[in-house]
Amino acid sequence: MEASVGKQVLLIEPLDLIRCGLRSIIPLVSEMRVCGEAKSLELARRLRPSPAADIVIVDPLLEGGRGFEFIQNLHLWHPGAKAVICSNARTRACIERAFQYGAKAALTHRE
Repeated sequence: MEASVGKQVLLIEPLDLIRCGLRSIIPLVSEMRVCGEAKSLELARRLRPSPAADIVIVDPLLEGGRGFEFIQNLHLWHPGAKAVICSNARTRACIERAFQYGAKAALTHRE
């Protein structure tokens, strides 16, 4: 009998180092599993991971701030998924804006 798999995570992050770090850490600190990765929003929209993502970690500042729009419309590409932002945003306003667009949690590259 196969063990149950925890939450599925999709990473959308332009920086290879950050993506690699998250991919390595996520299964060590939780019962989550990375089900897909993309370095751009265009690639993320085309990605259809199986199983589907429960959590999407995305940088809202990606592609000139288009990540905010992606968060707002996340349900179109990944129904039921929750957005978590991961950014080097240095202002509280950026993080608050991401929450207004629908993000459920925030991480910074400095944490």
